[in-house]
Amino acid sequence: MNFGKISAVYCASSEVELEEIPSEGNTRQSLLKGLKALASLDACEKRRQECIAELINTEEAYVADMAIVKEVFEKPLRQNAVLTEYECHEIFVNWDELHHCNDKLLRALRVRKTRSNHGIISTVGDIMCENFPNMTQYIRYCACQLRACEILHRKKEENSEFEAVHRICVTDARSKGMPLSSFLLKPTQRITRYPLLLKNILKNTPIGHPDRLYLEEALEKAEELCSQVEFWFAIYPDFGWETSGQADIYFTHFA
Repeated sequence: MNFGKISAVYCASSEVELEEIPSEGNTRQSLLKGLKALASLDACEKRRQECIAELINTEEAYVADMAIVKEVFEKPLRQNAVLTEYECHEIFVNWDELHHCNDKLLRALRVRKTRSNHGIISTVGDIMCENFPNMTQYIRYCACQLRACEILHRKKEENSEFEAVHRICVTDARSKGMPLSSFLLKPTQRITRYPLLLKNILKNTPIGHPDRLYLEEALEKAEELCSQVEFWFAIYPDFGWETSGQADIYFTHFA
């Protein structure tokens, strides 16, 4: 597959704009119309809409988790001086860049949903095609992940001050009782889930549907990205880089 191949996609409809906040009465009316519209769909289209909803809902949960890492873990660990700048870079790698590209994707999906006909989304593949090229940042993050986990584990084992602050972070209700190590795994889990999410939508999108070609291309891009992630994750230790900073120099051409 050629990951560099980018076809001409209709981008205007996925522009990110501020959404209007509907009144309570309008919200209820829209909900009723949406339910009526959903009831009128055939079984295949209902399933397709459910799969699109799964893509959007899981993206919302993922982006929220990325924000939690910044607010609940990274900031307190920095403010309490239990992590050096070097250690922060080694553990979080390019977290800000990942958060930015997925926040952009989520905003585009929300706008598409807002502009849809009573919540029935006609196309979503074009948005995914437009955003996957921005996700090459995941190659660097996933390649450095094992090293990041090793450093985090060593800090918890050898530094009681770090462990004490980390324990407080875990008790924050927003973390849902999960340690930082669990959150650091989420980018790899998310990027490898996109092919399955797209396959489910594609399976319920008939030939000739306006979303069909977009979805096929989006799936190709998602699978190619996962292949690159898996490749670099496997061979990264063979390079003998002592810091993720050394790796950064090499991975700049993926940005």
